[in-house]
Amino acid sequence: ITVDSLRQDYYGLETLDCPFQKKLLKNSVYFPNCFSLAHNTDTSFAQLLSSTHLNLLPRDTGKRKNQIDFNRYRITRPRISIAETLKNNGYNTYGFQTVPKLSPYFGYDKGFDYYRYFNPFRRGVIPGITHLYKSPSICAKDLTNIILEKEFREPYFLWIHYNDVHEPYSSSSFPLPISYLLWYRFLKKSLTKDSSNLKN
Repeated sequence: ITVDSLRQDYYGLETLDCPFQKKLLKNSVYFPNCFSLAHNTDTSFAQLLSSTHLNLLPRDTGKRKNQIDFNRYRITRPRISIAETLKNNGYNTYGFQTVPKLSPYFGYDKGFDYYRYFNPFRRGVIPGITHLYKSPSICAKDLTNIILEKEFREPYFLWIHYNDVHEPYSSSSFPLPISYLLWYRFLKKSLTKDSSNLKN
């Protein structure tokens, strides 16, 4: 299970009442000093799933000639994902994704028998506004219910990615247009150097 923008040192087991995390902890190997390999989704997951250093990952060319887009990494040969390795060793592999940058377009479905990608761009959009807000394509509760209804053949590898806590946020206290306005016009944003402090 992976979650965009969820930091263990801020949302730790001691900080919140997380019964599911505690249940996992009792039946898992826990790495208290596990660090992200990069600062964003594109670069982190390509490295995580293929055990590959960032400089060895294929990436798209940029919009300009002879330019490389350093935020569009792919899992392509000779890189092999953990799902491919497990599938070749008899595992049934399942994936549920909610982020465009983890879509099959970038090779994240490789090695999965079943890969369901919830595309946020298939929902209704308001030009000029919706693209500013990183809303999840499906909320965690709905995604969890879909997963619980799915039958998994053992042994299996299951990868679920949640995106609900990704910024910027809307407030349930205000209608969505007002939330947009507050976030983009009036709330003070933290500087890049302060962005690691989630209290900001």
